[in-house]
This record gives sequence, structure tokens and C-alpha cells, in this order.
Amino acid sequence: MLHRRSQLVRPKTIYRVKATYINPHFMELAMLAQAGAYIKEIVHGDLGRTYPNIGSILETEADIL
Repeated sequence: MLHRRSQLVRPKTIYRVKATYINPHFMELAMLAQAGAYIKEIVHGDLGRTYPNIGSILETEADIL
């Protein structure tokens, strides 16, 4: 069984994002975010729980290496 947080709205602020192009499949992101922001969810969306996310903005799947 997966441990999940309750489905409450938890607004967080992303203050700054800097993207550095590496190649057509990879980029490096440097982010400045409010404490408590779930960076992994901001990148891939956590199965639709976090929107907008980097994947939805780029209109593709995104994940962290």
C-alpha cells in the first residue's frame, strides 16, 4: 500500500526557474521554491496531483535523474 498525503490543496510558490539546455532529451533545472514545495511533483506532476508541472508546460513526460 502506498502512503499518500490527503487530497488537500497546498499552494506553494516557485520563485525562480532557470533551465539549461543539454540536448533534445535533457535539461538542467535550477529552482528556487517556497519551503515545503515538492520538487519531484513540480517536475512530473505526481499522476495529476500537481498542476501545472514541468511536463504539462513542455507537453511531454518529465522526470528527474
